[in-house]
Amino acid sequence: MSYKDSRDYLSEKYINIGYTGTGNICISFQEQNYGAIYVYYSETELELIATSFTEFLNGLVDYSDDFEDQ
Repeated sequence: MSYKDSRDYLSEKYINIGYTGTGNICISFQEQNYGAIYVYYSETELELIATSFTEFLNGLVDYSDDFEDQ
Protein backbone atom coordinates (compact mmCIF):
# COMPACT_ATOMS: atom_id res chain seq x y z
CA MET A 1 0.00 0.00 0.00
CA SER A 2 1.43 3.36 -0.96
CA TYR A 3 1.33 6.49 1.17
CA LYS A 4 -1.42 7.87 -1.07
CA ASP A 5 -3.51 4.70 -0.61
CA SER A 6 -3.07 4.85 3.16
CA ARG A 7 -4.70 8.31 3.17
CA ASP A 8 -7.95 6.56 2.25
CA TYR A 9 -7.93 4.79 5.63
CA LEU A 10 -5.73 6.88 7.87
CA SER A 11 -6.62 10.17 9.54
CA GLU A 12 -4.31 13.12 8.90
CA LYS A 13 -3.34 12.86 12.58
CA TYR A 14 -1.32 9.73 11.76
CA ILE A 15 1.45 9.05 9.29
CA ASN A 16 2.38 5.73 7.76
CA ILE A 17 5.95 4.73 8.76
CA GLY A 18 6.19 1.16 7.54
CA TYR A 19 4.43 -2.05 6.79
CA THR A 20 4.25 -5.68 7.79
CA GLY A 21 3.37 -8.65 5.63
CA THR A 22 -0.31 -8.08 6.37
CA GLY A 23 -0.72 -4.48 7.49
CA ASN A 24 0.78 -1.04 7.90
CA ILE A 25 2.49 0.72 10.79
CA CYS A 26 1.77 4.34 11.66
CA ILE A 27 2.70 6.92 14.27
CA SER A 28 0.26 9.28 15.95
CA PHE A 29 0.53 13.06 15.98
CA GLN A 30 -2.52 13.57 18.18
CA GLU A 31 -1.89 15.44 21.41
CA GLN A 32 -3.37 12.73 23.68
CA ASN A 33 -1.27 9.88 22.21
CA TYR A 34 1.58 11.67 20.45
CA GLY A 35 4.25 9.23 19.26
CA ALA A 36 2.19 6.09 19.85
CA ILE A 37 2.70 3.35 17.26
CA TYR A 38 -0.22 1.48 15.72
CA VAL A 39 -0.74 -1.24 13.17
CA TYR A 40 -3.72 -1.16 10.84
CA TYR A 41 -5.11 -3.47 8.21
CA SER A 42 -6.89 -1.47 5.49
CA GLU A 43 -10.22 -0.25 6.85
CA THR A 44 -10.04 -1.81 10.31
CA GLU A 45 -9.42 0.16 13.46
CA LEU A 46 -5.92 1.04 14.60
CA GLU A 47 -4.34 -1.46 17.00
CA LEU A 48 -1.90 0.00 19.55
CA ILE A 49 1.45 -1.79 19.54
CA ALA A 50 3.62 0.68 21.51
CA THR A 51 3.03 3.89 23.43
CA SER A 52 6.19 5.49 22.02
CA PHE A 53 8.66 5.03 19.19
CA THR A 54 11.34 4.08 21.73
CA GLU A 55 9.09 1.38 23.18
CA PHE A 56 8.42 0.14 19.65
CA LEU A 57 12.16 -0.09 18.85
CA ASN A 58 12.94 -1.78 22.16
CA GLY A 59 10.26 -4.38 21.43
CA LEU A 60 11.71 -5.43 18.08
CA VAL A 61 13.21 -8.90 18.00
CA ASP A 62 16.17 -9.91 15.83
CA TYR A 63 15.43 -13.28 14.26
CA SER A 64 18.38 -13.24 11.84
CA ASP A 65 20.26 -15.94 13.82
CA ASP A 66 17.25 -18.26 13.47
CA PHE A 67 17.52 -18.17 9.70
CA GLU A 68 21.30 -18.31 9.21
CA ASP A 69 21.47 -22.13 9.37
CA GLN A 70 18.72 -22.66 6.81
